Amino acid sequence: MNDDLRIAELLCSRLCHDLVSPVGAVNNGVELMEEFGGASDEAMALIGTSGRQAARRLQYYRIAFGLAGSQIAQSLDDVKGIVAGFVEGGKATVEWDAAGGQTPETPGWGKLLLNLVALASEALPRGGTLRISAGADAGKARLAVAASGPGCRLHEDIREALNPTVKVEALNARGAQPYFAVRLAARMGGKLEIAEPGQDQMTFAVTIPNVAG
Repeated sequence: MNDDLRIAELLCSRLCHDLVSPVGAVNNGVELMEEFGGASDEAMALIGTSGRQAARRLQYYRIAFGLAGSQIAQSLDDVKGIVAGFVEGGKATVEWDAAGGQTPETPGWGKLLLNLVALASEALPRGGTLRISAGADAGKARLAVAASGPGCRLHEDIREALNPTVKVEALNARGAQPYFAVRLAARMGGKLEIAEPGQDQMTFAVTIPNVAG
């Protein structure tokens, strides 16, 4: 099978899996309204919360995986908003490193950072903290996400997908996003680096040329 086609299929599987829950909850809210013959507070709350969650995830996927994310250089505030929506309702909290220097100018830097955030989130199965930095200096932009929390680790499928020599046919839906992140970093002139500085800690970082689009 064509490698690009398989990756597209795996990413679609991942996206659909992540969207099934909030979209299904919206449907449940509608069924509650139909059952009770009106818009109960419980049904409206379920529909509202789930609808917002689905919208936030779609916004994240559009930039993290879609063509638009490669063509624009997001403002830091835009990226912060997308990250906040992505982690809202989950087990991780976010801290931004204020000492990052200038905001990167390379088109698509936000897309790459969102993929690092997704990777770091996967390393926190029991929740924790994501410390994010994005800065530029001397022609280079450095993006980093440090994950810390109890049981911080990567599933073996994800570790395998992060290996630059992995065969596409060996990937499953869990490995599609890590594989995509590695190739995206390489396409932007960088290399995804993973460090484990201590127990229950992992850092995902990429340095790329800082070139205005």
